[in-house]
Parts: sequence; C-alpha cells; structure tokens
Amino acid sequence: MEQAVQDSARFNGFELVTELLSGQAGHATRIMGVLQQEGENPLGLLAVLVRDLHLLIEMKGPAGANEPAAAFLKKRGVFQPARASALQKAGRQLSLAQLHQALSLCSRIDRAAKGFDDLSPWHHLRDLAALLAAR
Repeated sequence: MEQAVQDSARFNGFELVTELLSGQAGHATRIMGVLQQEGENPLGLLAVLVRDLHLLIEMKGPAGANEPAAAFLKKRGVFQPARASALQKAGRQLSLAQLHQALSLCSRIDRAAKGFDDLSPWHHLRDLAALLAAR
C-alpha cells in the first residue's frame, strides 16, 4: 500500500534536491522516475541544486568557518527546516572534492538537457545521486 502511495505521489524539484543532498539515492531515484514520466524539465531543479552546491562550497570555506552552519544558511536565505537540515548534513559529510565533482556533473546534466550529450540528463542525475550518497 505504501509503495502505491509513493508511486502516485506528486514530487517536485525541491524535494529531489533535498533528497540528493541528504544522500538518499534510492528515494531520489524514485522521484526522478516520477518527474521524468511527468515530463519535468531538469533545468529548473538543476538551478536549485547548483545554488545549493555553491552554498555548501562556501560553507566549507573561510566564509563558513567563523559561524555555525545554521546561522550561515539563515543569512543566505535558507529558512526551510528540511532544506537547512539536508544542507548541514551534506556540509558535514561531503568533501570539497565531492562537491566540485558534483558541480562538474551538473554541467553534464545541463548540456544533456540542452541536447549536447548522447545521454539523458536523468542518466547524469542518477550518477549525481550515487556520488552524493557515497559518503
């Protein structure tokens, strides 16, 4: 029954980004499947994801070293508790190298969404989910 509810649930790009940053590759992949079937354009969620990855890189650098993560995120407009929690967890668990690799994958997703890659943007998003889950 729970699976039937999950399969018929409406998801959005914000939920997918939160699941990706939380390292929940399995649930993120299910959300991707639903969004892909619904014809969602991955460029919208990509903008949110890239913004959050840049926030994480900034948070792990000198700018974030001088204040608690919650205050750092609040100053930068992150007010949703689920998103703030996912960002704080990702900030603790992901290395700068992983974050930069994730940005590189985002570039591939962008190119694929615009037709400049042989693979689908959803394929690269699944790769990104695996990368962010490997902590």
